[in-house]
Amino acid sequence: LSPRNEEIATSLASRHPDVRIASDNQAVLDDCDTVMLAVRPQIAHEVLSELRFRPDHRLISLIATLSLDDIRALTAPAGHLTKALPMPMIAHRLGATIIYPSDPGAAALFGRLGKVIEVDNSREFDALSVATATYASYFKYLETIHT
Repeated sequence: LSPRNEEIATSLASRHPDVRIASDNQAVLDDCDTVMLAVRPQIAHEVLSELRFRPDHRLISLIATLSLDDIRALTAPAGHLTKALPMPMIAHRLGATIIYPSDPGAAALFGRLGKVIEVDNSREFDALSVATATYASYFKYLETIHT
């Protein structure tokens, strides 16, 4: 696990005995074949451009606003890239994750958390991304009126 956010990393490591916090982001890459890219879009270029990816890395990007081409440019020579958009309800194994392009490994990973929706092109992925963008605000609203 990346040490980038110490508080979150420590919390995850304390709750899950198999989670290890690496010394830095490059150490994560060096020890993994499959890497989940989960940084805010505003800092993605800065964070990813500092890393050395291998051709055999399998990347799953959760970076919402960067296209596959943008991510490929930042992660070359990594050989395999999939975008994923997990819905908040997967925390309770009730939601879905949208992935593009289809990828058996990513589908198996996210399938353990709920339904997987594999779309055929980036336009479909982007359309579903926009449709789900209001979820966080909606859930915050429900929390506010509930309390």
